[in-house]
Amino acid sequence: DSRAIESGNQMLATMGSDKCYKHLLNAPGNFTAAKLKWVKDNEPEVFERVHKIMLPGDYIALKLTGRATTTVSGLSEGMFWDFANHSVANFLLETCGFDPEVIPEIVPTFGDQGGVTEEAAGILGLRAGIKV
Repeated sequence: DSRAIESGNQMLATMGSDKCYKHLLNAPGNFTAAKLKWVKDNEPEVFERVHKIMLPGDYIALKLTGRATTTVSGLSEGMFWDFANHSVANFLLETCGFDPEVIPEIVPTFGDQGGVTEEAAGILGLRAGIKV
């Protein structure tokens, strides 16, 4: 889906290529941040329902644990990580008009994202509490 390329190009022009390459290590292009900006601009009724930004693996962890979490790896994949400041790319959030609350709790990439809930355990035939 390439609908967000123009949104990414506009983000790059607004933030500046030097800042993007220094902090994001890339241009917004057609990554998650640009796609979310496209949704905000073109489908505001959908954007209003956004609670947290999650990649597919984050969503699976949510369904297993009941906790909305992400990782630095996931944030960087979506262009939401500021490598120069070792933090969420707040300048990008501000540029796009995204509330910082859409960023889930950040957990270590290969760390504990929570335990399997009773509900998920029952559905999957697993033991509740298994670490994800």
